[in-house]
Amino acid sequence: YAIIIDSCYRFIAAGPKNGYSIIVSASMLIGSLVLWVGIGRYVKIVKVSWKDIAKHVKGCLILFFPVLVISVYRTMDKIMLGNISTMSQVAIYNNADKIVELPYGIIASLGVVMLPRMTAMVARGEESMSKKYIEVSMRFMLVCACGMAFGLFGIGKVFAPVFFGNDFIACGQLIMIISPMIIIRACANVVRTQYLLPNRRDKDYIVSILIGVVINLVLNALLIPRYGADGAAVATLFCESFVAVYQVVACRRAIPVTKYIFRNWYFLLAGAIMSIPVYLYGMKHAPSVKVLAVQVAMGVVIYMIAVLPYLMHSEKELIKKILKR
Repeated sequence: YAIIIDSCYRFIAAGPKNGYSIIVSASMLIGSLVLWVGIGRYVKIVKVSWKDIAKHVKGCLILFFPVLVISVYRTMDKIMLGNISTMSQVAIYNNADKIVELPYGIIASLGVVMLPRMTAMVARGEESMSKKYIEVSMRFMLVCACGMAFGLFGIGKVFAPVFFGNDFIACGQLIMIISPMIIIRACANVVRTQYLLPNRRDKDYIVSILIGVVINLVLNALLIPRYGADGAAVATLFCESFVAVYQVVACRRAIPVTKYIFRNWYFLLAGAIMSIPVYLYGMKHAPSVKVLAVQVAMGVVIYMIAVLPYLMHSEKELIKKILKR
């Protein structure tokens, strides 16, 4: 309802002459309305009392606070970069950050799906099964994250001028610096959505985010004056690394997260090996759409050749179940 109301407001406020705003708001409105088509077959409208709502307010506020803090430190680097450095550095950093965020959105979708399932399992006391799910999820996350992160690392310097133009060549180096963040955030996503939140370990989650904000603030203040966008990228990488490590350490006694991560070292090796020929091919040729396409195809083929036989051997039963379904 909130999305539909917001979309209607944007659509009306855009006015008949603002074509771009109309397209954006109309697409959001139509996309929201489509979700209601046929929903009656699956969902029944239930009247909820204020008493039922009130008992969930505290929990919602606890979960809302870290979301608010995250939105602050996700934009803090850009704000500080604009105040300490130049706006051109902000544009370069912002574009590189958007590219790295795209593949992470795919990985984060698994956390959205698994959170309610893991919460239900914890409520039923199915501890051993929940650990198994976490182990499988960690493997799946790292398979995807390593391929995406090292792939972006390999194509970064060709992708930037092809996609953004020659004025944004510097984005290529930033993409290479930030790309490991995909792997770091993938591990943290599994720990957060499949253990900390389902087990009501909100305090550990909030503390990790707050300390991460402080680290990001300090490192930005130290690195941006000298290194500009590169300094902001390094500060963000350190901040995300700390948040991930803190969350892993917080739950080390309950689940062997470090063991789950180190069991999947092979995907890091496969990704690193894949990125070398991809990067070297890009450096030997002038940036173009053709060169970028060859790099992407080369990376996918090399990574699949390296990873698929290993998965076929180590996850034989799981792959059989998937193929049956």
